[in-house]
Amino acid sequence: MVSYSHDKLPSAPPSVEVLAKACRVGKVEEVRALLKQEGAAALVNKPWGFGGHSPLMWAACNGHLGVVRLMVGECRGEPVDLDMKVLPR
Repeated sequence: MVSYSHDKLPSAPPSVEVLAKACRVGKVEEVRALLKQEGAAALVNKPWGFGGHSPLMWAACNGHLGVVRLMVGECRGEPVDLDMKVLPR
């Protein structure tokens, strides 16, 4: 089972699994803490789990607007197409 405790966060970038699970259940403060880790912003649109949803998609699909706003606002999640290629801004 994944723990979202602030005192147990790894020093390396979080795995996409940890970030996606926090996004999926709407844990805004845990997502905020994870995103402060170096390299974490690159995981915002990385596919994970059933259907290949990214952490951002998991948050959006489950109605967690606070997490979506956090990820888009603070991380500037890159827009991607359906083939998971980064689109130009």
